[in-house]
Amino acid sequence: INVADYNRKYNELKEKYAKSLIDIWTENTDPLKFIFEDIGIAAYLLLVWEKYDKKAKDGVDGRQCFVDVGCGNGLLVYILNSEGYRGYGVDIRSRKIWTHLKPNADLRVQTVVPTDSNLFEDARWLIGNHSDELTPWIPVMAARSKNKKCQYFLIPCCPWDFTGKFSQSFKSKPGKYEDYLNFIHEVGEICGFDVLKDILRIPSTRRTCFIGLAEHDGVTRKMSNQERLMKMESYITSRKRASNNSSTDADFKPRDSVEKVKNAAAIDRKLIERIWMTTLNELLKTNNYVPTDGTESKKWNRGGTLSLSKLSEQFSKDELNVLKSECGGLQTVLKNCPDVFASSDWSSAEFAEYIKWRQNKNSTTNVLKIQRDQTRKTKICFYYEHHPDGCPLSNAHHCRFAHGSSDLSLNN
Repeated sequence: INVADYNRKYNELKEKYAKSLIDIWTENTDPLKFIFEDIGIAAYLLLVWEKYDKKAKDGVDGRQCFVDVGCGNGLLVYILNSEGYRGYGVDIRSRKIWTHLKPNADLRVQTVVPTDSNLFEDARWLIGNHSDELTPWIPVMAARSKNKKCQYFLIPCCPWDFTGKFSQSFKSKPGKYEDYLNFIHEVGEICGFDVLKDILRIPSTRRTCFIGLAEHDGVTRKMSNQERLMKMESYITSRKRASNNSSTDADFKPRDSVEKVKNAAAIDRKLIERIWMTTLNELLKTNNYVPTDGTESKKWNRGGTLSLSKLSEQFSKDELNVLKSECGGLQTVLKNCPDVFASSDWSSAEFAEYIKWRQNKNSTTNVLKIQRDQTRKTKICFYYEHHPDGCPLSNAHHCRFAHGSSDLSLNN
């Protein structure tokens, strides 16, 4: 896609939709990230359809143009519908924002089981925008469609195979995500599509997309439909055998319609505190002394970095299994203590520099925030209580948290 054309289309859609969508946002997620990301994806798709599928818009046979499989918040469907393209989005559960989008967006609650027959047979395009466990199945569903011109657009995110989590074929370069992208590319080719790969200009770490074309520049699929389907089914069976499933007949299992909350609420408090203290001690093994309060008179150990894999070695297999089943693992427990443990990118399995404390304390903004915080000190400062050098803010008045029980009385 021509960059100048993309920028023009993106700015046009941003001007048309961004403010109104921000105003009606009801989700707990960051509206700026998701709204601008989906505007970028919509701009790209509209240009793709304009370039490769002149009849996609209100097709001559009146059938649906697209299905967004696992549409989530429904923003992409809303924008595409508003731009005049026929289609709908399906997801296993509705979102609060659907109430505001539905007058102009066709959003449906539906559990998608990709092995079912006659799925989305009217679709000209299947869209998988961070569609998780459905991602490798979308080329398969497009290939099985009764509409022989059905094509797909994919943005792979979390790595899934046909019947479970994706396992890297080898522990060397490329990395696991790059290996997963190669797998998704291969699936599309096995299904008989001309697969194109591109990098999107969107605010996301997962920006690689694939387009599976049934026809490209007038060249039709190289294999007959029967040959293509036989090769595809054989490939899926081989992937099942290679997976951890003991049976070659292992089926796809859709997720529950009610999303399980994973916030470590059910984990024993003693285990959570042991994780925090173990992490503290491991990080502080690196002596990284910095001045505090803007002076050289007091030094404070900021600590180093630590990988999640290295940290996990400090806990038993049973403890890690408990964490995984209840809250998603060590990562979630540490995220629940954001004033202590920080990472610029949790997905990298590396903690960024250990301590986050308020700097530039004399700025007007921070002074006002500190003053407001004095009336709601409900927790003891983690650093004051556990760090060998105490809190980096030696003046308790400057800290958002209490320095001792007497400081907590400010709330009474």
